Amino acid sequence: MLDGARWFHTGGVFAGLSPTTTATALHAAREARRLGVPVSVDTNFRSSLWRGRGGRAEACATARALAGACDVLIGTAWDLFPDVDDPPAEDPVAARAAFERGVARIRAVAPGVRVVATTCRAVRSASRNGWGALGWSAEHGVHASVGHGDLEILDRVGGGDAFAAGLVAGLLGGAPLPEALDLGVASGALAMTTPGDAARGRLADVHAAAALRPAAIAW
Repeated sequence: MLDGARWFHTGGVFAGLSPTTTATALHAAREARRLGVPVSVDTNFRSSLWRGRGGRAEACATARALAGACDVLIGTAWDLFPDVDDPPAEDPVAARAAFERGVARIRAVAPGVRVVATTCRAVRSASRNGWGALGWSAEHGVHASVGHGDLEILDRVGGGDAFAAGLVAGLLGGAPLPEALDLGVASGALAMTTPGDAARGRLADVHAAAALRPAAIAW
């Protein structure tokens, strides 16, 4: 079934739907990796999906299992370890420090992960957000995408999925982590500033958006 596949992606929303989908996501990720297909996982915790199924502790256990079967993890240590405090306040310095600590912990339980990435959002108001990303790879260490300091939001739904799509597209095309992170940030920005819950622009539009940094913020 994976003949010709170039990438496999799954995440916490699908895995959280039921015990069956949890098992399916784990089996599919492990099988894809066994066959040499790169695997990405977006932890994407949703508390409502785990209510009655062990809550965040069980979601973290599932995320750790998925992390052990993936090459690219989109998430943070908060998604994998129940003892980690809430994500840091919207402070670029604190966010980066927490991310760096989290990467070390993630690598201890998932040594095969070669990229870890997460979005960074600073909510100024419902319609004005700072938006960027942090990433780590063995080749580049921790890198911050400069991002947008003042993004006018139409609808923030879908921003995370669009970030994942841009990041994966960049990595699939052979881009180094810094460039792939910028594409993820641009793709997410397009999704949140245009109608609908997905980035509908062409690849050229994503590259053009990645070149824009109005009111840039350094995470």
